[in-house]
Amino acid sequence: EPELSRTVTVTSDGTVFLPLIGAVKVEGLTIKQITDQVTKTLITLFREPKVMVSFERVGSTGEFIYALGQVFRPGAYQFHRGVTVAELLAVAGGPTQQAGLGEALIIHKAAANAVDLGKLLHGDASQNQVLQPGDVLVIPDDRKSRILVLGQVNKPGYVTLKDDDRILDAVVGAGGPTLKAAPESIRILRSGQPIKTDLEAFLRQGTLELNPVLQPGDIVVMPETDRRVIVLGAVVRPGPVDMGETFPKTVMDAIAAAGGPATLSKLTTVYLIRQAGTAQPTAITLDVWKYLHEGCANQNVMLQPGDVVFVPQSPLQTVSTIVSMLSGLTLIRALLGLPVTY
Repeated sequence: EPELSRTVTVTSDGTVFLPLIGAVKVEGLTIKQITDQVTKTLITLFREPKVMVSFERVGSTGEFIYALGQVFRPGAYQFHRGVTVAELLAVAGGPTQQAGLGEALIIHKAAANAVDLGKLLHGDASQNQVLQPGDVLVIPDDRKSRILVLGQVNKPGYVTLKDDDRILDAVVGAGGPTLKAAPESIRILRSGQPIKTDLEAFLRQGTLELNPVLQPGDIVVMPETDRRVIVLGAVVRPGPVDMGETFPKTVMDAIAAAGGPATLSKLTTVYLIRQAGTAQPTAITLDVWKYLHEGCANQNVMLQPGDVVFVPQSPLQTVSTIVSMLSGLTLIRALLGLPVTY
């Protein structure tokens, strides 16, 4: 059957893929053993199948093709006659999410030919060029649909831009703010020029213009606070506290600056939450009541910029609940002094 005849390549694990059969392990087998194995499988599908096996090449030809850039497994791959762009893309693990599919190139000797992998992946066979020995498939970054988020976010770097994404979407896409972030001073740079934004006013008033739609190539910068802590939970005025030029101060100083403890506050179990760089925040449990009534100074530790002091109510919230709460939009609201739900 001509439609079943194939020239196939033995993969690195000694397997070939045949029509109707699928994967066949041929490593270490002679031509007769391969013939018998394929015949035995086909006999369940055809009456008296005739199978002929031959080697077109034995071992490496010394000829390679290459996939570079935004693929999951960039590198050199053994060339075989008739290999196409689609085959090379498949063995290289496919394109990453950051791939500029419409900007790929096939470099052949001194020439570079464009290939639209987006069209190829949507069934346009005209883009599935046959490759030659030494050809290089280069898939660049898709900078047209990305923005750069820098500063005090948990995953600084490029973020893929979706339709109508706004500045808050970018911050969340970059892992959310760190505890040291200053979202009141966040800024967008577009072609080197600042774009007006005011997240606090947006979250208070819902004015979309203050949470602007981003454009490809924008740079979002989340600055770092140098003297602010956040006091949350059962205090009179929860929110950010500017500790002034004499920073650092103590946990009790921060609670006092937030108006002092509120009704039902649990001063025997106060959480000090601190984040080093982009690592997961950690919590220290303090007994402020013991400091106030017994003078235990080690329960009233010195603060650092970006620290969070959480005064629980009864019944007591767990450390894991509080730490998990301090992320994404909830943390942005807390940093801006807006109401949050515990």
